Amino acid sequence: MDFSALAEEARASLRLPVPEVAAAPPLNARQVVHVPMWMWVAAEQWAPVSAEAAVSGGSVSVTATPTGSAWSMGDGSTVRCEGSGEPFDPSAHTAGAESPTCGHTFRSSSAHRPGGRFPVVVDVTWEVAWESSTGESGVLDPLVMSAQAETEVVEVRALVTEA
Repeated sequence: MDFSALAEEARASLRLPVPEVAAAPPLNARQVVHVPMWMWVAAEQWAPVSAEAAVSGGSVSVTATPTGSAWSMGDGSTVRCEGSGEPFDPSAHTAGAESPTCGHTFRSSSAHRPGGRFPVVVDVTWEVAWESSTGESGVLDPLVMSAQAETEVVEVRALVTEA
């Protein structure tokens, strides 16, 4: 029996979540040049997903596990993060601090871009492994789930008139 072909069938039936893009400040709010942004994928979307396929000679269980994310920031930068990233918590983190796990700081405004926004795309990579009812196992090609959002990045200038 070709369990690897059965594993491909089970892989095709996996229902992986489309990543929910989350950031602080939120992507639908204005970002400010030189102010760090925290990025993450919702924790409930960062858990293994399994599927099975069976025939009369046995069965295969396939498990996809999220391993990392790559964020294309629209300004020419790509940020690679291990894990889902850490959500910003105003009671535990300092505003303006850099994310310890997954973040980006825009260096220019998006005013010159079409629509005045940068497109932000996150690709979450899922490693896929299988195991048969007879104990055979293996690894399949990874899967990638993507989501896109847009954000406006502005430049803020200040003028001090009295010291």
